[in-house]
Amino acid sequence: MESEAENEITLSPGTGLSLLLAVVLALGLVLGIIFTPRTQGRPVILSRENLALKAYLDRAGGWVWEMEEVGRSMLGALSGNSAHPSSIYEQARIARGASERLRNLEAQVERARVPAALGGLDRLVREAVGRHLRACDLVLDYVGAPEERKLAAVREALDSAKGSLPPVREALEGARK
Repeated sequence: MESEAENEITLSPGTGLSLLLAVVLALGLVLGIIFTPRTQGRPVILSRENLALKAYLDRAGGWVWEMEEVGRSMLGALSGNSAHPSSIYEQARIARGASERLRNLEAQVERARVPAALGGLDRLVREAVGRHLRACDLVLDYVGAPEERKLAAVREALDSAKGSLPPVREALEGARK
């Protein structure tokens, strides 16, 4: 009997509570390390302001990707090679789809809450959307009534729209640093 009494470990309530607290804190630390958001490999503290900045930057990156995709589809609507549709109906369908996507994108940009620190980026995004909308309108006009004189204006507008994206990408990269 004496040997059983010698093997028992007794803890005071304060010691047990301290041990439980240490385990909970260690678990919280491990979970915090695992689930902490990171930007470029560094942990980010997401205050309300930082969260708003991150959300806008993420949306703006998606908008740039969408404008690139729409630009490619507009070029596809103009081309008549074997990789792209050549019927006027298919060209019109693609151009209308691009227009609808851009109108939706424009509405998203208009509704977005812009943090004060990203006002310049927002201006660049709005300019890029506007150039893409202008190019899309010209593509729709050209597909509806193809004329050689319209084609030059369409290509110029598409080049302008495409050229509006690098400054947006640069501003995005600068804001993410």
